Amino acid sequence: MSGKREPGRGHYDAETGLIKVSWSKIRTAEECRQKAFLTAEGKKSKAPDVRIFFQGNVVDQAMRRRLSMDHPPMHWMAQYIDQIMDETEAKVKEEDGVLRWKHRDDRKEVRQFCYECVMRLEPILGQLILPYEYQPALRFSTKMNIPGLDDQPTPILLVGEMDVLTCYKPPLPDIESDQDPIVQALWRPEYRVWDLKVTKDASYWRKTAAQLVFYDIVCSCIFGVPTVEVGLIQPMVEGYPWISFRPSEEDRTQMYTRIVSVAQAIMAGDHSPKADSTGCSYCETRNACVKYAPEPGTKTMPLF
Repeated sequence: MSGKREPGRGHYDAETGLIKVSWSKIRTAEECRQKAFLTAEGKKSKAPDVRIFFQGNVVDQAMRRRLSMDHPPMHWMAQYIDQIMDETEAKVKEEDGVLRWKHRDDRKEVRQFCYECVMRLEPILGQLILPYEYQPALRFSTKMNIPGLDDQPTPILLVGEMDVLTCYKPPLPDIESDQDPIVQALWRPEYRVWDLKVTKDASYWRKTAAQLVFYDIVCSCIFGVPTVEVGLIQPMVEGYPWISFRPSEEDRTQMYTRIVSVAQAIMAGDHSPKADSTGCSYCETRNACVKYAPEPGTKTMPLF
């Protein structure tokens, strides 16, 4: 058997053979289906510089480690911010990544930013996360049925990772009523999904609202009930350290439609590039894109 991978197999789960749909795949496919295809095939070039993501990665790692501990000392995240920065920077170099500091004091300024961020984050965790059952960095792969190309129910996998999932189990009214089928039908755990962002932009949540609705649908698939709340934890936004909402049925219908559209395009083998060339100059998959392949019999690459 040949070790060569069949084109398009990157879209499918190796174990189940089901199409995988993540939030990032939805966003990329809606931008350009060719880009989504090449990304799934592993043909995305490495980021030239990970500096833009560095402070977010450091704070995210600090929160994950804090939430994995039972009784850490006060200000644990702040105390270990230097160690986490060193480890994150070493990992970039180990994976042959590029991290370019902007100027001589840039690393020092990033360190101060991360320190302030986790100091602000600590009381937020104490209010939104720690009082409940919770799971940080929850990786998921759950089935959902959608209409196939023949309109027959077809299972796909929703995949990805949530920053934090919390669960609150309201107490039943009393011992006698806990056997009442109506009470049992109304009683259900309350799930909330929180996504951490280190932005200072108070309007940034608008760019991530759809991602949170995607997580809401994932919770419905995993637990049989939707979330009661989804939101962003944004410690560096003055006056709004977190923001949340409850997805509406319209939100869910729109997201479901987007999931189906992306999955059906994969089923149909449609990975055509977008018509225009906006943003193509900076695309991480440009070198493998059919739009920019050399003309047959020549070494000429089309520019537009």
